[in-house]
Amino acid sequence: MPFIQWIEEQDADGEVAEGYDFYYQKRPNRTKVADIIKCFSHRPDFMKQVMDFSWQVHFCDGHLPERIKEMIATLVSGQNRCPYCMHSHAYFLHTHGAEDAAVAAIGRGEIDEAPITDAEKALLRFAKLLTHEPYRNTPTEVQ
Repeated sequence: MPFIQWIEEQDADGEVAEGYDFYYQKRPNRTKVADIIKCFSHRPDFMKQVMDFSWQVHFCDGHLPERIKEMIATLVSGQNRCPYCMHSHAYFLHTHGAEDAAVAAIGRGEIDEAPITDAEKALLRFAKLLTHEPYRNTPTEVQ
């Protein structure tokens, strides 16, 4: 149960309802608004900014494909022991074709056990290093 009280879809009106409609325009295959979006329902102006930012930076292909971004987010959420975030990112990682075994291993931080490429494993090891010991980051790790 979340600690943040939000406005449910059936109770939304005005700017909140418009924000939820915007969400469905971007995610037409979803059956409900993601809870993380609902967390911002008492600030619909900010909720829209969060969605805009997320779809421009995270939920899109860029320098990294969205699938890889979801791998990193699943790993970091698991390392931070945030079950909501981990399950949310694991769901999206599944939608990008990741196998159950890969999602589970990444979520537990067992990178070498995940059935993913060596390049993906190297990237996840770097993300894990930055999560736990960012001070150890060197130019060698970046390469």
